Amino acid sequence: YSHQDSYRRIDIDREYYNPDGSPKSLFTEVSTYSPVRASPTIKMGIDYYLTPKTTVGLMVTGVYSTTDNHSPETSTIDDPSGKLDSFTTAANSSHDHFSNQHVNLNLNHSFRKPGATLTADADYIRYHAHSNQLFLNTTYGSGYPAPSIDNEQADLPTRIDIYTAKADYTVPLDPHLRLETGAKFSSVSSDNKANYFNLVGDSTLPDYDKTNHFLYKEDIDAAYVNLSSEGRRFSLQGGMRLERTDSRGHQLGNAVKSDSSFDRQYTDLFPTGYVMYKLDSAGRSDLRLSYGRRINRPNYQDLNPFLFLVNRFTYLSGNPYLKPQYSDNLELAWQYRRLFTATLFYNYTRDVQQEIIQSSGPVFISETGNIGHRVNLGLSVNAMLQPVRGWSSTVFLQAIDSRYDGFIGDSVLRTNAVSWSVNWNNQIAFAKVWAVDAGGNYQSAATDGQFVKSPLWLVYAGIQRKVLKQRGILRLAARDIFHTYQPGGYLTNIPLTTARYRNHVDTQIIALIFSYSFAKGKTSKPRKSDAAEEEQDRIKN
Repeated sequence: YSHQDSYRRIDIDREYYNPDGSPKSLFTEVSTYSPVRASPTIKMGIDYYLTPKTTVGLMVTGVYSTTDNHSPETSTIDDPSGKLDSFTTAANSSHDHFSNQHVNLNLNHSFRKPGATLTADADYIRYHAHSNQLFLNTTYGSGYPAPSIDNEQADLPTRIDIYTAKADYTVPLDPHLRLETGAKFSSVSSDNKANYFNLVGDSTLPDYDKTNHFLYKEDIDAAYVNLSSEGRRFSLQGGMRLERTDSRGHQLGNAVKSDSSFDRQYTDLFPTGYVMYKLDSAGRSDLRLSYGRRINRPNYQDLNPFLFLVNRFTYLSGNPYLKPQYSDNLELAWQYRRLFTATLFYNYTRDVQQEIIQSSGPVFISETGNIGHRVNLGLSVNAMLQPVRGWSSTVFLQAIDSRYDGFIGDSVLRTNAVSWSVNWNNQIAFAKVWAVDAGGNYQSAATDGQFVKSPLWLVYAGIQRKVLKQRGILRLAARDIFHTYQPGGYLTNIPLTTARYRNHVDTQIIALIFSYSFAKGKTSKPRKSDAAEEEQDRIKN
């Protein structure tokens, strides 16, 4: 069970310009969010050994949460001289309910031939979310003889059902050659409603411009084959996965909107492969070249073509025409004794899925769209060091040259920027029962599509002691000690507009953790299933 009482503040500045480039107005907004969430979670699993070589398992997970959020906001609009034109106060609130039930049945069988195995999984996931929102905006200013009041209510239910079935078979063909093959089927259906109402006096009137009902169905059939060979110096692997996707969307009409629908099918091949060469006979150093092609499909909620109100001046919108993104990944890595790894990588992604911000008058509308292609060229270095006995240190460095080429609406997007990051972790053990760890990470300024992000850094530390005859561990840990992790930056490619943002996030955390081991020796845990992991990752919580 968890109870979270968190806080977030967003500062936004927007400058609007006339077509001749002269200043038109200045918009400033301060929004605060204070969500209070209660989340009970249930997890349990069991394995039953039918025979010494055959195991069946059952896993059940249930997540239930309710969130109450109050988000007061103030926004002002000034004329070019800095004189106040109008200001708006908002008393917005929401009550959200979320539940997720997951049932997994699995089978693991080992054949008589050593190394030959069959695994199978069947999953059902039911996701349900329901949000009730109230928006009360009051605007004052010279253009308003009396305060203008906008009072709106939203009822937003969502249900997603996921069914998956997967089987994998592995068999050694000879001492140095192994075959892996498998198949997977998934079926997803979602039912999403957005019911908006204007509250005028004692009357509740439907807002048909925002009201919507969207149904989505997606079936994916996939099969793969993979061959791997391991020799004294060379190791080789090559594989191919075939996927066929059938998706259908239906937007139901209302009193002012007509029905619309789409039907999309596509079939893709995804090759993978690598070759590894041991640079010395002892296997202390090796060189690896790998290639893989993959697909990232849109999140289910991002496909819903209706508006979600954040406040009077900011909307979220779905995009039923959102296409999957495809990436080709090439890596060359050198590794020495698992202590040092250097990797040179190249990534080409087309139909990049990216948050897009566009303006409609003073309103900013955010949606996920396809913005063209992206090329990443980078180098990463990972080193595991031991300066003295009892002290282990891990350093990860990465630098990326990222290039975007595409469109945002009618605006051409062409960016090129180099960013880098570092993560440093240290662990020191002493007196047999004590251990401390400390570290931090830094991310330089980076360009991410339309967003130019400011640098970020944080520091963390912890201390722990073994207790109760070393079967228990008591740990005190702190994250973002100096409260420096505050994402911000500015936006590009919005016609006649510049915009900056700054998040003040509740990331400063202190945790006290106790764990105790009852069992002596080895413990057995139910096998974790990842058969429906891709589908679960496409749900926004």
